[in-house]
Amino acid sequence: MNKASTSYASAVADAITQRWGEYRDILMRGDPQALASMFTENAVLLEPGMEEFRGREAIERFATGMFDEFMLTAITGEITELTVHGDSVYEWGTYVEQGGRPGEPITSYPGRYMAFWQRAADGKWRIHRMMVHRLY
Repeated sequence: MNKASTSYASAVADAITQRWGEYRDILMRGDPQALASMFTENAVLLEPGMEEFRGREAIERFATGMFDEFMLTAITGEITELTVHGDSVYEWGTYVEQGGRPGEPITSYPGRYMAFWQRAADGKWRIHRMMVHRLY
């Protein structure tokens, strides 16, 4: 990899890390519309034990139901691998969410994820495909 491509990959990694901070903050706020805006218009989200959610509207509906029934109190995570291909990024990582249903004890939910990011026409990085695997 030459110096220019190394510099670009580093800048992209920084941008993805920043976007993950935004994603985490949105999850903590419980804002379904803002969460859906993190995804491309025709994104696909795969959650364990559920049918796939295709498109922002489906992702927003899923998030609305999730935030109505479940409250997050903390989220930590680590990007374990990030591969940049121009305006696309493949990312692997781990996370631990803490939360629960209102009135129930707080529980930790560790897991892994894979996200495929694309740079949109407005220059923002958005998730195009995401698969979440919880480690119960």
